[in-house]
Amino acid sequence: GGVPMYKPETVQFSYPLSIADYVAIKANPYGYVEYQCGNGNFEKGFIKSIDYKPVKGEAVFTLIKKWL
Repeated sequence: GGVPMYKPETVQFSYPLSIADYVAIKANPYGYVEYQCGNGNFEKGFIKSIDYKPVKGEAVFTLIKKWL
């Protein structure tokens, strides 16, 4: 058997996001993003959902953590 690319662990955070960036992400929603918790290592995650709030200029990202 192979090693799975992800485990069912999700990460959620808010991040400033412009409308142009939101459109670019929605155009390619199957990539992954890198994120960092505090001063820790950079992690990668596949986008599960984005709750975009244009009035605030931010989005709540829910990622599925990438393990490879």
